[in-house]
Amino acid sequence: KICDGAMRLTSVWISVACSQGQHDWNSLLERIVRPWSIEEFAAQYFERSWVHFQHAEPVVPITLDEIDDWFAGMAASGTAPFEFLHHPVSKKSWPGQYGAMDGAMSPAGASSRSTPQEEVHEAFLQGYSMVVNSLHRWSPVGKKLANALYNQTSIPVDVYLYLTPPHSFSYSLHYDVMDAFMIQLAGKKDWRICSPRTFTMEPTPADQLNCTVVTMQNGDVMYVPFGVQHEPVTHDALSAHLTVNLERQFYVWASLIKTIGDFLYSTPKPTPSQYIAHGQFKLEGESPTEQLLLAAVLEVPGLGRMPTVVGGFRGVIQKSVSNRDLPSGLWSDLCDDMVTNVVTPLQAVWSKPVPLQAGPKRYKSNKVLERMLAVDCSGDDMLESEVGQALQFVVDTFRLHSFQHFAAADGGTNLQVSDSFTALAELRKTDFQEHGSHAELPTIEQWAGPVLQSKSTLLQRTAGSRVLLTPRAKGKFLLQANNKALTVSTAWAKAVEYTCGMWGSGTVQGNVFSVDAVKLENKDLERFVLTLLRAGVFRIRSSDASVPKVEL
Repeated sequence: KICDGAMRLTSVWISVACSQGQHDWNSLLERIVRPWSIEEFAAQYFERSWVHFQHAEPVVPITLDEIDDWFAGMAASGTAPFEFLHHPVSKKSWPGQYGAMDGAMSPAGASSRSTPQEEVHEAFLQGYSMVVNSLHRWSPVGKKLANALYNQTSIPVDVYLYLTPPHSFSYSLHYDVMDAFMIQLAGKKDWRICSPRTFTMEPTPADQLNCTVVTMQNGDVMYVPFGVQHEPVTHDALSAHLTVNLERQFYVWASLIKTIGDFLYSTPKPTPSQYIAHGQFKLEGESPTEQLLLAAVLEVPGLGRMPTVVGGFRGVIQKSVSNRDLPSGLWSDLCDDMVTNVVTPLQAVWSKPVPLQAGPKRYKSNKVLERMLAVDCSGDDMLESEVGQALQFVVDTFRLHSFQHFAAADGGTNLQVSDSFTALAELRKTDFQEHGSHAELPTIEQWAGPVLQSKSTLLQRTAGSRVLLTPRAKGKFLLQANNKALTVSTAWAKAVEYTCGMWGSGTVQGNVFSVDAVKLENKDLERFVLTLLRAGVFRIRSSDASVPKVEL
C-alpha cells in the first residue's frame, strides 16, 4: 500500500489505490525527485547525469501478486505481451510457446505448459528474465502512469516491466537512445553505471570506464539520461522494476539541427505531417548525419539537450496550440540558444567540413552552419528569414510529433481524454435552467442550440486537455483535440487559437470567454463549440467572477 508518509518520492504523475484512500497521480514527479524540487532536478540532473533517489516504498502500486495475476489472465486473451530474454549463462532463447517479441503464441512451441503463467513460472525458475513490453497499452495502472508522466513532461512515454530471478540479468553493459526512470517495485537489483557517456555504436574500452554500483531496493528510483552506460544484475534476491522511457532524443538540438538542414535543403518544402510520416524526424544513429551529430555531443553538450527557452522544461512548445500561441520572447530565446550553445561550438568542432545529407541531397556542414550563424536573432524580421522559417517548421514538427508519438499507439487510446461527460452534463443543466424541462430531443445539436445562441454562455478550456494545430497544404490545418483529429479551415484554426491558446497575445490565455466572442457564423459556431465540447476540450462556466485561469 502507498499512503501518506510511506511514499517519499515526488510531484506529478500517478493514482494509486490505497487502504487509506486514493493515491495522487499528479504528485509522482515531485515525490520521485525529493529531496530536490522539480526545478532543482531539472537544473542539476535532467539531461545531464544519472541520479539515484532512495525511497522506502514503491511509487507505483504494482505488487508481485498482481504481476502473477496478469500472467494468469493472459490465457483468455490469446496473446502474451511479454518477452523472455536470453538465458544469462547459455545465452539461448526460451524454447516455449510464449514470450515472442510481438506477443503472439508460437503454434509449434516446444513447451508442454498450457498457460502463459505456467511458462513464466518455469522460465523464471530456470533463470530467464522477462519483460512486459509497452505496459501502458494494456494495463490500467501503466496507462495512468504514462498519461500522468506525459502530462507532466510533454515528452512521449513508454513503460516496460522487467521481472528478473535471483542470479540473473537482463542485458549486459549498454546504453539506450532515450532517457529512463528505473522504478523499483519489489526485490533488489544492482546496477553498474559507467562513464563516460557514449553516443556511438562503438563500445567503450574497459580500461576507459569509470563505474559505480548502485543497489536499487524498496521504492528506489534512478534517472538515467540517454548515452549513460549501465548493466543491471541480481544476486540473492529477485527483482521487479519498471523502465519508464522518456523519448527525449527526438527533441534535442542534434535532432533539431538535422531537421533544420533537411528543411533548408528540401525542394519542395515538406509539411510537418509529411516529414514525420516519412520517418525523418528521429535521432537513433541510423543515418550518417545522425551518427555525426551524435558523435559530436560529448564536445558540444548543447546538442544533447532540448532547447532552453522560456518555460521550456514545462513543455510550453508541446502544450502550445500553434506557433502563434507561444510566450513573448520564445523565438529569440530559441534562436539565441541555437547560435550560442549549439552552432558556434559545433562549427569549432567541425573545423573541417563534414558531409551531411537531406534525403537524396548532400551538403557540407560549413554551409548550413554559416546560414544559421547569419541570422539576426533579435531582428524584427527573424521569422521571415530562411532560418526563421526553418525554426518555425522545427517547432511545428516538434509539437506534432510529441503528441502523435504518444497518442498513436493503440489507435490513440493512450491519451487520457478530459471529462466529456462532465461537459455534456453542464450543457444539459444550463439548457434546463434557461428553458425549463425538455422532452427527449433527438440530437445533441437541439439540446445545445438555445444554450450556444445565448450571449451569456461562458466557456473555458479544460485543464489537462491537449489541443494543437498543424499547417497542411492549401490553407488547411490538422486539428487534434485530445483523441479527436480532423482537417479544419483557416477560420476554425483562428477560433481554436483564440479559445484554446495559453500564451499567445491574441488568445484568451486559459481564461473564461463568451460564446459570442468567437468569430464564427451561427451554425459554424455551433458545430465548432459542440466539436470541442464532445472532445472534452471545453467546459461551460456559469460565471467568470471566481473561475481561475486554467493550468495545463
